[in-house]
Amino acid sequence: MNTETEKISVPRFMNIFKKFSASDKIKIADQINRETFEARWKLLDAELPDVELSEQEIMDEVRAVRYAEKDKR
Repeated sequence: MNTETEKISVPRFMNIFKKFSASDKIKIADQINRETFEARWKLLDAELPDVELSEQEIMDEVRAVRYAEKDKR
């Protein structure tokens, strides 16, 4: 069997993953994040409602967040 296409279970992968150094775990997690971003985004996008906002409403929200952050300082 070709090891590049061999399927492994999540628990087996996690057991192997735990054996890597902390820096390698970060590299692996980053690569998994990049390779699954599109699929995860589609799942999230399907859950979010489509809301029509005007440019003014968007700018009002941006200003509210910006000034709320400054008030907390």
